[in-house]
Amino acid sequence: MDETDRRAELSDFQRLKMSRRLWVQHARTVLWPVDPAYSFRGQTARSNEMNDVTDLNWWVTRLYRKVRKTQADLYMRGIARGIAMHHSGLNKAYRDMVEAFIRSGIITVVIATKSLAVGVNFPIRTSVFLDSGRYMDSTSFKQMCGRAGRRGFDDCGYVVTIGLHLAHLATLVIAPAQKLNIPHGLDVNSLLRIMIMRQGKPLGTKKSIDTATENSSYVQNVVKRWMLVPQQSTVSLTTTGAMWGYHFFHQLLYRLKLVDGYSNPIGLAGLVSHCGEHYPANLAFAYMLLTGSLSSVLVVDNKPGAISSPTSNNERLRALSLVYVSVMSHTMKWHDHGETDRTVAAYTLPQVPPNVQEGLAQYNRLVHSTFRDCERVFGTSGADMYGPYLPVMPTTQNYRNGYLYLFMNGTQYGTVVDHCQMTDKSLYARLTRELLFMRKVTTSLSLCLDDTDPIVADMKVLTHAFQANYDAIEY
Repeated sequence: MDETDRRAELSDFQRLKMSRRLWVQHARTVLWPVDPAYSFRGQTARSNEMNDVTDLNWWVTRLYRKVRKTQADLYMRGIARGIAMHHSGLNKAYRDMVEAFIRSGIITVVIATKSLAVGVNFPIRTSVFLDSGRYMDSTSFKQMCGRAGRRGFDDCGYVVTIGLHLAHLATLVIAPAQKLNIPHGLDVNSLLRIMIMRQGKPLGTKKSIDTATENSSYVQNVVKRWMLVPQQSTVSLTTTGAMWGYHFFHQLLYRLKLVDGYSNPIGLAGLVSHCGEHYPANLAFAYMLLTGSLSSVLVVDNKPGAISSPTSNNERLRALSLVYVSVMSHTMKWHDHGETDRTVAAYTLPQVPPNVQEGLAQYNRLVHSTFRDCERVFGTSGADMYGPYLPVMPTTQNYRNGYLYLFMNGTQYGTVVDHCQMTDKSLYARLTRELLFMRKVTTSLSLCLDDTDPIVADMKVLTHAFQANYDAIEY
């Protein structure tokens, strides 16, 4: 029996244990002779700092627990050789491990996007630019150049450019620094997170010592300190304008039943805070859950005035996927190379249920009425600043996420590519990002609502089906 047949008979735990042991042995013994002038940490630093097998095992075990085995094996093949990659589309467990291994010196080469451009304490001596990139600007270029060499550790850093035109390089080097631009001072997600931090306990528990005055005073002081404008900013943000935004968003959270009269987060505040990437859809989704506007997803009208149970689970899940795509994924922003709105809109979504449309309209009316009430009570000093950024939902039919609706309902990957006229690379990146968001929404719902709630159970089934269809992709 050869090595391949013997490994095929091992259990998953035994394979994990063997892979971990082989990798640790490989990482601690294999060292390449490299030019110290162009190395990240020198010839032997890769295994000098993190040589504790316990630390290595913890990171590897965490990776295999959170990532598919086939994907984790691919990652480990690179890490065992001191090579890794880093960008926002990768699994967070892998990115965390890469960042830790860069600091410890285990990884000597990392292929990355701008995700590693900002930060400190990364022992990188040489930065290599293989291409200027479509969205490369002077600030991003200088940030990534600043990675080369650390003060107090390296005498100098090296920047290598390959395939970059000298005229373009000169423009990136001598261009002045961009000025900070703050479009608006405060948003509702930040205010809600300040209130959650103030509570200091899991959502749903009560605080008996804090009064409404104490909570309000604390949050206002935090907002005032937090809203201090940097000196280089082009925005003149006054304290009056910042506090106007505080009163507006605080009143909006109260009317959405996300905070109580004591400024403590309640209800679905955790869902809204956890899904801040979907703003303002996270607010509208929570509002429709609390008001029952999503009940139409769980029932089917057989005749006018009569409501009965769904004829099948597939019908209910199809309706839920339509609502999720039309509401939660409506405001997602993408910047794909060479892709237009018409390309993404090749497939038209079915009509959203009337109850959901009415729920969105009620939410928008509540936002506008809160804004007008704040104008009457607190004046218009901050209305001009926050008016263009009201967290309202679009009322038009969503055409941009037809690909997601098809994939959620079991359509094969290749069929979605052809039907929606999308590139293979673009669709895979979008589905990877959407899978992470679906997991986040499902986790938040299970924490904020009871597990017996129909929408929690249906979101778990929908996420599991999406995961199964995603795992079947041959990319």
